[in-house]
Amino acid sequence: MILRVFRVRGATGDEGPILRFVTHTLAKPRGRPRPVRVDVARRFAGGSVEVVVVSIWRTWEDIQAWTGPDVSKPLDQDLPAMFETRVDHYESVDLAEGLVPPGG
Repeated sequence: MILRVFRVRGATGDEGPILRFVTHTLAKPRGRPRPVRVDVARRFAGGSVEVVVVSIWRTWEDIQAWTGPDVSKPLDQDLPAMFETRVDHYESVDLAEGLVPPGG
């Protein structure tokens, strides 16, 4: 499984457009593989809002079915340039397989 963490930051008043983008994009079935799970969170700080979307995907191919070859983009659409975005990916670790996290 792959955890995809998408962050978008804008002015406090931009929360609505950001959340509409996220909702609209995830609601489109498009006949493509869908994430196993999606969680959305937000925080306000210093006159800005940051929205974080954590999605869990089965494979890299499933992610690419949404994003195209460049998985660093927010799904298959671009947000307006006025928003700061960042996408990170993490491969899940099965601790039941005997792997111990650092410091554990």
